[in-house]
Amino acid sequence: MERFAHASEATIQVTLSRLKKKGLVQGSGGIWKITAAGLLHVRRKQHAPPAHSRKSHAMGPKNMIIAFDIPEKDKRKRNWLRIELVCLGFEMLQKSVWFGPAPLPQAFIASLEKLRIIPFVKFFEVREADII
Repeated sequence: MERFAHASEATIQVTLSRLKKKGLVQGSGGIWKITAAGLLHVRRKQHAPPAHSRKSHAMGPKNMIIAFDIPEKDKRKRNWLRIELVCLGFEMLQKSVWFGPAPLPQAFIASLEKLRIIPFVKFFEVREADII
């Protein structure tokens, strides 16, 4: 419980109550246990596509814009994508418009396909040009 040392007793009780309502834990007499549904929930979370490394990719020149419009029902996937873009060295221009290095790692593209969100993501190449 060291990780939660900063949490108040009230915060912990509210959290446990919410988990109990979702059927993820059960408790009585101050003893709490994870349920089968809770274990399944944890296993699903562990199989989420991994965060991509920024080590080799983020050092390249910024020459790509990624724009996306992922439906509200896929809000978690949208949030996952934002975290991944930060890990890849992208900067947010707007919540759904990002600027960063290309080419993208193949594992990242595979994750987009696996999550079935690639149809909602658009990729644009950026070139420096004298406009004025």
